[in-house]
Amino acid sequence: MKALRAFALLSCASLWVVSAQAQDSAGGWNKAKWGMSAAELRASFEGRLIDADKPETVMINGSLAQCRSRLPNVEISGHRYTASFS
Repeated sequence: MKALRAFALLSCASLWVVSAQAQDSAGGWNKAKWGMSAAELRASFEGRLIDADKPETVMINGSLAQCRSRLPNVEISGHRYTASFS
């Protein structure tokens, strides 16, 4: 199950990078911008952001990342994903 979750997050991260370049080349993705605080992210996504009870460690492109918040039901090219924020 952990391997499947890691694969899904890695797939999402890969698509997220491609989508981010297409949607916003000014240092972010959608309403998220690099350097935003958790409070700024929550305000930007107007209650859609879900905070984790505890950070989850995931492997993304060979590096460990701590995901603290998630945005479910992100549509990219007709597919739904969950975006994770650290």
